[in-house]
Amino acid sequence: YQYSILTTMASLPLLAAVEGGGTSFVLTIAELQPSTSTNASSGDEVVIPHTRFKIIQKTSVSTTTPEETLLNSARFFSSHCPDRGYDSLGICTFGPVGVNPSKDDYGKILPGSPKKDWRNVDILSPILDACSGKNKETPCYKVDTDVNAPAMAEFEYRTKVLNENITSIAYITVGTGIGVGLVINSLPVHGMMHPEGGHVPIAPLVSDENFNGYSWGAKSPYKGINTVEGTASSVALTERLGSSSSSDNRDAL
Repeated sequence: YQYSILTTMASLPLLAAVEGGGTSFVLTIAELQPSTSTNASSGDEVVIPHTRFKIIQKTSVSTTTPEETLLNSARFFSSHCPDRGYDSLGICTFGPVGVNPSKDDYGKILPGSPKKDWRNVDILSPILDACSGKNKETPCYKVDTDVNAPAMAEFEYRTKVLNENITSIAYITVGTGIGVGLVINSLPVHGMMHPEGGHVPIAPLVSDENFNGYSWGAKSPYKGINTVEGTASSVALTERLGSSSSSDNRDAL
């Protein structure tokens, strides 16, 4: 980033960011300010506290088919792309996704994804192309999961802003699915893939005796039966509520 500031004196570095979720893709463009800003947000521009980032454009597109979703995402970044292209691109997305830059599946949804239509889909390439300059200058880029990215952001905030003396953190997200991101020894954990917390088997609840697993779990480990995600995700909670015949169980849910 320091190099970009020195070599683009007429304009501030532009960062493109993608948060790819099962419901929508959140797309953001931010300027990297010369120093941490103390100015309040104004109009459509939002200054992220304690950072050098000023959000200048933001939108979301519905997650439909891979082709339509990625086309709409690419169009957004292309419509705001300067001639030189963006200076960097960050993508965090639902998984499992290839996160090893040395492998051919980097930036691609892996074959084991429960989202059948998204298996082997290359998320990185079309967006990276849309963020490149007229002379095909490619921005620096990074791909990670939608739980590792916020885990790293939380870790950076706690260590750099709050000055906490920590080297690890666990980040758990609960929504249409359940995910776990880990930072260990100040680095996000990847390993062969990435941490998996949603599809861990658990003991069944008494009230779930007749519950045969949530609908999204058909392609998941254990078919979503008696797992963390198959019990506590928003989809599972809704379907468990619908299958419960006891008023006490319904109140508990």
